[in-house]
Amino acid sequence: MDRKEAYFDLGKWHGALIFSSGEFTDFRAYVENADAVDLHMSSIKLLSADEDGNVTHRALSDSRLSTAWTEKYRGSLSDSLTMHANMLIVTAGAYFENIVFDFLQNYFTHKPKALHTFIGGEDNLGHIKISEVFSFDTLGDLTTELAARGASRASDGPPDKILQRIKTLTGVEIPSDLHRQIVELVLQRNTIAHEIKRYPLDKLDIQGAYNALEELLRKLGLITRGLGLPIYDPGNLLPKTVKQ
Repeated sequence: MDRKEAYFDLGKWHGALIFSSGEFTDFRAYVENADAVDLHMSSIKLLSADEDGNVTHRALSDSRLSTAWTEKYRGSLSDSLTMHANMLIVTAGAYFENIVFDFLQNYFTHKPKALHTFIGGEDNLGHIKISEVFSFDTLGDLTTELAARGASRASDGPPDKILQRIKTLTGVEIPSDLHRQIVELVLQRNTIAHEIKRYPLDKLDIQGAYNALEELLRKLGLITRGLGLPIYDPGNLLPKTVKQ
């Protein structure tokens, strides 16, 4: 991608955050609405066969097991909601990684001199092989590859170190409360993903997690705009006045 075409796309991530949390809210509203679940259960028909082998349909309420079946179904819905919530925390962790990567890739694309410590080996920072340079058709292609490589390295590791690198590169610090929320979110994500832990619903703050990500996205957008770098904000996430 040519440098002139590169920008930080706030709209892509803003929309993803809104819909992910919103879909969970809708699902939870249904599961916790007893009338809605009862209405659904009333539509369930039991299949059985009479003495002649003819298939018949009976309402679930006609069965002696209807109460047990209904309670089992409610429990299954509740378990599904809890699993969905846990997976949304895992997804939130992935959103954090990808939002930061896109921010840094755009930053490095327009400020390639900042790539020095994020490309090359430990013993030859900032260096790439001349053969690799000549393997690209244009300078823009080379810059795009190096920006992606630098962003990958700069966005790797614990969240506190990643946020510190952003401060070092841009001179702007992520607010301490937001910093803490992001660190806690990623810690919980890692526990779910790597230790296969399943948190109960009351231990998960889905809205809080996604609000924190939206605030981080807004902060990175403000940093980008404050540095004079291109940005795309179709949802008007940023205020009209620049205030970091």
